[in-house]
Amino acid sequence: MTDNEREIDMTTLGDYDTIEMLYSKLRTDDPFYYLRYGDGDLLIMSDPEYNRESYHTQSPRFRYELLASYLIRDDNYLIGSVEGTQTFHYNDKLDRISKEIAGDSPSYLSAMALHRAYYDLESPWNFLDFCSLFQSKKVLFIGGESVCTPVTRACFNADRFIVFPDQDAYYHLEGKVGEIKAALDEYTTVVAGIGLATRVLGARLWSAGFRHIQYFDVGSPIDAIVGKRTRKWIKACKPVTKMYQKEIENGRFGPVTGV
Repeated sequence: MTDNEREIDMTTLGDYDTIEMLYSKLRTDDPFYYLRYGDGDLLIMSDPEYNRESYHTQSPRFRYELLASYLIRDDNYLIGSVEGTQTFHYNDKLDRISKEIAGDSPSYLSAMALHRAYYDLESPWNFLDFCSLFQSKKVLFIGGESVCTPVTRACFNADRFIVFPDQDAYYHLEGKVGEIKAALDEYTTVVAGIGLATRVLGARLWSAGFRHIQYFDVGSPIDAIVGKRTRKWIKACKPVTKMYQKEIENGRFGPVTGV
């Protein structure tokens, strides 16, 4: 089936259809942003007192910027949300939160599409198939220090890393955003994996007029492929991760070179 043979209903976009849409976009050089909002994002946005997010300390400014990023509306600014999914046992609560924040009108992609591609081997494209889309691109990878590894370089064809601390990346944006903006004279594909700060950074770049780029929020699959067991689903996927890592070691994307 070609990209134009059917029109996807954006109001009900599931994991597979989101993968298909992202796949079709990444096959081109056309600009777009894809930002993912999970349960932690929605709980922080809804509750000023929420403080159970593992990698980011709550603050009024952080919450405000996260909220603002969720409310940007543009055809090229694609929001992946867990609203309308059954990803978590308390998804009804998350749906209510999302609707309270954004109303009923927005249409979302799935926030969990790349996760599905990672662990569901019945997916039309698995995680490494998806990574192959970056092999023809010159990629700027923005990530926590523990994920800026040779495996990441291989998977995403990362030509350059801009490295953040693993913890509280949001509070280091001010010191890094100038470097990132300067790099966008050279790079038009950005893959970002700095947790919730990925959403804020995307919104800042979008609002500053950097709309000529592809900005891809990779999420916790980057933790999985480098061996960081930060989520329950990653621990359950150990055999799949070993299979992917073996393919990478065997040259799926060429030699695995140092950072």
